[in-house]
Amino acid sequence: MRLKQHAETIVQGWERAKLEIALDPGIEGLMIGCTNDLWDLFVLSWVKALTQKAPKIAIQVEAQSPDMLSQRLINGLVDVCFLFDPPHTSGLILKHAFDTNLIMVSSEPKLQQLDQFNLQNYYMVNWGISFQSKHNQYFPGLDVPAATFSSGSMALDILLKEGGCAFLPEQMVRDALQQEILFPVEDSPVIERSAYLVFKEELESRQSVQVAIQMMRECVKQQEAQLVKAKDNVEGWE
Repeated sequence: MRLKQHAETIVQGWERAKLEIALDPGIEGLMIGCTNDLWDLFVLSWVKALTQKAPKIAIQVEAQSPDMLSQRLINGLVDVCFLFDPPHTSGLILKHAFDTNLIMVSSEPKLQQLDQFNLQNYYMVNWGISFQSKHNQYFPGLDVPAATFSSGSMALDILLKEGGCAFLPEQMVRDALQQEILFPVEDSPVIERSAYLVFKEELESRQSVQVAIQMMRECVKQQEAQLVKAKDNVEGWE
């Protein structure tokens, strides 16, 4: 197994080297890693802004599991990663990107109280170690849920199609809540998660990484402004 992983690392490193050699002079490559949920929540808009405002950076993006991304980052196969639970490993720099609130939502408008919570239609999402720790504090001794997913978008899909409840990011369910397709479970806890941009110390001075950090901060400000506007609109409708 270790030999296979070592061989894969060598092959992937060679493929990356070929891509960098093929770049035109003056173009700098940037390998980006993220999870599927972070792509939906933030990285999509960040990459769009980066391609528009930094045309001299050639971007390649891949979505992997957090463990795989951490390993590829350490091995130098990706330059920067967006992660909820970044590895606290020597030689890595963590830049706080944004926070998101995970709220319990339900397809049932009558499920407005947590005491009506039913494991038969509760879907657990693996939001990382920090989330799991807080979840265990709020729901000690919880039995096995109906199903467990590695992605919030998968849980949202089954909620919209089959019904149920789950902890999902506010940004992900905002439209469904406004349209009253999903409903908040009012007395359920809110669990905050923080996302980070992670890269090796040796890459901090690279122009592409500096631009990526600056663009990340600009996108965060834009998203925060949009969130405030959306909340103001909801209050105005009430």
